[in-house]
Amino acid sequence: MSLACLLGYMQAVKPWQLRKIVDTHTCSREFNLHLINVKWLSKKVEKTIRHNPKTKGVGIEDEVSRKWNIGISRGMAYSARAIATESVEGSFKDQYKRLYDYAHELLKTNSGSTVKLKVKENEGEPIFERFYTCFKACKDNFMSCRPIIGLDGCFSKGKYRGELLTPISGDENDQILPIAYAVVEVENKDS
Repeated sequence: MSLACLLGYMQAVKPWQLRKIVDTHTCSREFNLHLINVKWLSKKVEKTIRHNPKTKGVGIEDEVSRKWNIGISRGMAYSARAIATESVEGSFKDQYKRLYDYAHELLKTNSGSTVKLKVKENEGEPIFERFYTCFKACKDNFMSCRPIIGLDGCFSKGKYRGELLTPISGDENDQILPIAYAVVEVENKDS
């Protein structure tokens, strides 16, 4: 890089003044530099993941290329995305460990409710199996419902699969009333 400048001293106000600069770049531009690591990149793409959780690794590659004019590998983009997603959403393992706290909080704040949590032991560590909740208000409202109960469910399409099941009934105003809800591994007689 070549840089030439002309400075002049001003007698009236006593500072130096930049009067002329000639800034010509002669350095080459390298696109694939190894200046970025996954940890740094994950911090930079965290805001992008917060605004759009479905951002793909290719989108991260394009963003890095556009912002910093540096090429990164697809593996680095996906690794940074995984770290940033975990930072934004939290670790799934940590969230499942807090289910006992959630169940106790539900019982504490909704007296008369029913909460059941089933786990199985695997090498001394509890593994989530099922979760059932029936709020006291839903129990009380069910007494004035029609004597027909339907079962509705949907699949969980996240990292850990399962189903959300909800028995429902109709009240006097033809509104749907959820009676309870359960998160189960699969819909069968046992669950």
